[in-house]
Order: sequence, then C-alpha cells, then structure tokens
Amino acid sequence: MDVRQLRYLIALVREQHFSRAAESCNISQPALSAQIRRLEEELGVPLIRRGNSYGGLTPEGERILAWAKRIVTQADALLDEASELRGELVGSIAIGVIPSALSVLPLLTAPLLAEHPGLRLVVSSLSSIEIQRGLDNLALDAGLTYLDNEPLQNVDMLGLYHEEFALLAPQAAVVDLPEVVAWRDLERLPLCLLTPDMQNRRIIDGIFARVGIAPAPIVQSNSVVTLLGHVRHAGLFSIVARNHLTLLGSLGGVVLKRLIRPQVRQRVGLVRHATEVPSPRIDALWRLGKRLDLDARLLEAMPS
Repeated sequence: MDVRQLRYLIALVREQHFSRAAESCNISQPALSAQIRRLEEELGVPLIRRGNSYGGLTPEGERILAWAKRIVTQADALLDEASELRGELVGSIAIGVIPSALSVLPLLTAPLLAEHPGLRLVVSSLSSIEIQRGLDNLALDAGLTYLDNEPLQNVDMLGLYHEEFALLAPQAAVVDLPEVVAWRDLERLPLCLLTPDMQNRRIIDGIFARVGIAPAPIVQSNSVVTLLGHVRHAGLFSIVARNHLTLLGSLGGVVLKRLIRPQVRQRVGLVRHATEVPSPRIDALWRLGKRLDLDARLLEAMPS
C-alpha cells in the first residue's frame, strides 16, 4: 500500500469526479483510476461505485476512507516533524476563513510567518459550513470561524477574539442617525447583507427575530467588499463586524455606528481537525494563537 493511493481516494471523494481529482493530485485520470483499483485489489474490497461516472463510495469504501484520512494526516505530521527536527518548519497551511474575519487573520499569520519563514499560506474566504467540509475532507488544515452558534464536528477549537456588529452607513446619512442605533430601527433602512449560507447572516437573522422585525435586504452577497461598495455608492446600509472594517483603515464615504438593544458579541477562533498527533505546522499556529490577545489588539484599533 502507498500513502499516495490513500491521497487519491480522499481527493476523489472530495472532488466527486475522476478527472477533477486527478487534476488536483497532478496526475492523469487513468493513473489515478489505476492506483485506486490497485488499492481495492490489495484490500480485497470494492471501494468505489462505478458506472459511467463516479457513483460514490461503497459501504466498505466509507469505512476505508476514515482510515485513509487518519493515515494521511499522520503521514503529513511525520514529514512536518522531520522538517522541525532539521531546524526548519516548512510546508503549506491551507486556512479557511469566514469573510468577517479576513482582516483579522494577518494579526495571527504575520507573527507566524516571522517566526517560521519557511511556511506558506493558502487562505480561502469560505462559509462556516464550507470550513467544516474542508476540514472533514482534508482540503483545509485549519479554519478561522464562529465557535458557538452552530455545532462543529470532530474539531479542536481555540477562541481568539469576540466579534461585535455595527451598522455601516453612507456618509450622507449620518445626520439622520443617532450615535448608537437599536436593532429595531434597522427595519426601515434599505439593507445589503451577506447571503443566508453565511453563518454571519444566520446570526443576524436570529437577532432580527428576537427583536420582532423581518427586514428584506435589497442586495445579498457573500463578499463583504461588495457590501461596502453598495453602502458607499448605492446609499444602502449594511451590518458588519465592527473590527473587520476598522482594521481595513480609512473608509471614505461610509461611517460605522454601534448597534445596541441587544448588543451582541460572537466568539471567533481557530479550528483544526481533531487528531491524536497534530501536525507541527498547525501546532505552531495553535501555540501562537494561545499567546496572542486579539481582543486587546482589536480594541486598540477601534475608534472610541
């Protein structure tokens, strides 16, 4: 048995397509298919439901997949351990990040790269559901996401900071707004919000329900940048993570207003796949997260 065969099996399940799986593994489709057949022959059980296209795993394949993920994770950890013993921590870390935490991430990754210049990062903006899926299929090494609102499966969690919501308003509308805005007052405003597949939006919808309103957003997007553009240029209002916007620097044409009644704080932190022996690369990220006081850093960055 070759660890690469297990990687091919994991890639096939992740991509749900032979050609895409082969492309992700940088081999030809016939070569990937042949290696998976050899794995089936060695194990003596069918792993793949075959037809004109990939048809999913057999019951035997489902059980073997769980072992494949464990073995591949430990093999990667072994390689990382060897690099650390050579006095250098090298390799790539794939991190999935919820949109509202993207601007916070450099507070964590900048010191990580300073301590370990041999590391490389691949950062993807994803929903919390996509982060869970990426950890499950080993497409991600870690995630930066909400920790409390929806259950996370088979992960270790490390709280890093608390997110507060704010109203993002066009500069021209400031004269008509109080210094702090109640959630109930948002019902009369033209809103642009993140899409319902984002946990941020589901949290906001839950707050709306608590205060007894049901606004209908004019624009929905999975991009915070798109929301910012519609506030600045279309005169709409949005609800964003207060720290996300303050860390971006100057925000010409828009203003942040605190939201109260209720004032909501959400815990955001790191997640990683729960394993017996975590990868030294991910462990370095984890140790750094424990040392940093991101709540204090974010408080310094926020305007009074």
